[in-house]
Amino acid sequence: MKVINSLSRNVLLVLTPIVLLSGCKPLDWIKSKLGGDKPSTVQKVEMGKLPQDAGSATLAPSTNTVDLPAGMLAVWGDGSSMVSQAEFDAKLALLMKEKPELKDVAEAFLPMLKAQLLTQLIYLKVIKKWAEENKVDQLPEFKEKLEQILNAAKEHLSAEFLAKELSVEPTSSELKDYYEKNKDRVALISRGGTKAIGVQFEDEAAAKAFLDKAKGAKFDKAVEESKLKEKMQDFNFVNRQSRGIDRILVRKIMDIKKVPATELIKVNDKTFWVVNATEKKDAEYQPYAEVKDTVEAVVKQTKQGELMQKKLEELKAKYGVKVKEKAFMPPTQQQAMIPPQIQEEAMKQAAAQQEGKEKTNIANTENKDVKPVTKAA
Repeated sequence: MKVINSLSRNVLLVLTPIVLLSGCKPLDWIKSKLGGDKPSTVQKVEMGKLPQDAGSATLAPSTNTVDLPAGMLAVWGDGSSMVSQAEFDAKLALLMKEKPELKDVAEAFLPMLKAQLLTQLIYLKVIKKWAEENKVDQLPEFKEKLEQILNAAKEHLSAEFLAKELSVEPTSSELKDYYEKNKDRVALISRGGTKAIGVQFEDEAAAKAFLDKAKGAKFDKAVEESKLKEKMQDFNFVNRQSRGIDRILVRKIMDIKKVPATELIKVNDKTFWVVNATEKKDAEYQPYAEVKDTVEAVVKQTKQGELMQKKLEELKAKYGVKVKEKAFMPPTQQQAMIPPQIQEEAMKQAAAQQEGKEKTNIANTENKDVKPVTKAA
């Protein structure tokens, strides 16, 4: 959807100033251009892919405002309207709506921001006029790209307006239920688990001998005395999401009920661990109240998506849409879609053919002269 959003915004706004397309914050960008916190004259402006001959000096709203007709911010050489105050105000209002962060821009910086917007509008008008004069807008490639952009914008806006008709308001119980079922995704602070270290052995008898020694002393001391430091591993807190640890070992460490505890865990016939568990810690989550807004946004989006899917299927049926459902399905998946009775019959036929081949092979073997096997001396 990001591509479509970008296309539709280009069509709706006609222009988004370069300052807003950059990665930096608008206020920081403006301050950097002004060279501090006080407004000053801007000498240059980044114009992205605009033609180099368009110049780099920022255009002031007008260098000859006395001669401009009322309500005009820019006119063409023949005096005809180029950018009216009404058009500029509409673009600025839409820009503020699309970029809410601009509301935080200090009043002192607004003149510079408006001048930048006017500059961009003027440049785009100039480019459009150049394209028309040189009949660039009549080129097949131009028309094709324009149609693609307009279609994408129209499709996006259509989806947006359909979504408005399917607005949902989740109940408080739905939100709380989502929180409880999805805490790991939306509110997790720490996964907790069982804090443990362990020493690996390849022989069960050796593991048992070390276990007896470790139970009668501090685990670290037993490891040091047995010269097994190179085989010791600190698992930190072991939980369901632990990686790089055998799953059997993870499960059995988590199954330890009381700590501290030292236990022997068999992973397989060649892998034995003597594990020392010292602490059990429950997972920590942000309180529901702190993530309620996030939960509500996710639940709304999810429920609206479900409604949208249902509505689209209804519209498909209403408009009699026919789809070649298996057009891009891999052969194995296509086979999976074949009714079971047909698959079974096909398997029987294949088995019968294979049985016939095997009988033929046996018969051919029996008809051959069998030579006696000579034992080795």
